[in-house]
Order: sequence, then C-alpha cells, then structure tokens
Amino acid sequence: NNYYAGAAMAPNGLFMVSISDQFVKVDTATGQVFNIGVASIPNVWTGMTYNATMNKVYGLASSGSVNQLYEIDSRTATPTLLGTIANTNGFRLLWLAADANGDTYAMRQAESGNAVIFKILLNPLSAVALPSGTGFQAKYAQDAEFDPISGKLLLFGVTRAIGSGRDFPG
Repeated sequence: NNYYAGAAMAPNGLFMVSISDQFVKVDTATGQVFNIGVASIPNVWTGMTYNATMNKVYGLASSGSVNQLYEIDSRTATPTLLGTIANTNGFRLLWLAADANGDTYAMRQAESGNAVIFKILLNPLSAVALPSGTGFQAKYAQDAEFDPISGKLLLFGVTRAIGSGRDFPG
C-alpha cells in the first residue's frame, strides 16, 4: 500500500513524497514521473509544501502524536530534520501548506470532534491553534495547498460533517 502523502509545487517542478519515502518530480506538461531518490525517515510522511519566501521544500512526518518538520533537498531527496513540532496537543498532523507570505499551516487528525488548523512557527518550532475549528472531522490522508492567485486554502481529504455519520471524500 503506497500513496503520495504530500506534494509541493516549486519553481523547479512539482515534487511528491510517498509514505514509502519515494521522492519524485512530475513533469506537469507531460505527466511523466522522475524518481529523484529515497527521502528516508524513521516515521511516516504526512505532508509537504514549498515555502516561496524561504525557497525551500518542507516535509511533515508523524509517528503517533509526534510531529516532525524536515527540509527536503529537491535535487537529492535528502531530508534534514529541523525538529519536533511542539504544542500539537498529542494529535497527529495530516498536511502542510505555506501561503504567499511564508506562513505555514497544518491540520490535526480528528476522527471524532472538530479538526483544528495550526499555524506552524519555525522559531521556535511549535504549533499555535487557530481560534476556531473547521466544523468537520478529518480522517485518513489529507492534503492542502494555498491557491497562489486567490490566497485561499484548498483541502482534499476524507471528511465528515460533525454529527452527520457520513464520510465525504473530496
């Protein structure tokens, strides 16, 4: 069972990382996939983003309630651990997205209750919960990215409106 846990659209291409640590580049004109290498880490990738203000690709990895941030070299697939993200309240973070200002966000998994989005601070490396929840439960793999034109956060995943009892993939 292998799937891509995150993607990052950078000036030098679209990069994706799989839960089995495969780091690839996609030619967006042809759809051809090029294997860059293995981005090996001791936990599981859960998200990735390109931060334009830092000109860096960041990856998010989780193991249970431990969430770690990596910088990934897009030429070699080499991940560098930046540290463990503090203040996630014991929840697994599911995706990583950076806006045009360089602010980075992630959402906690919530199979019951309200999924919460966190702003990820790089110095010191920590998470700050945004004031209100999303209004839905977040299950399984998710991904999100900011639209570079509108600035809106776009989310794809399996969600459930609180109290509905039905999953909504999309």
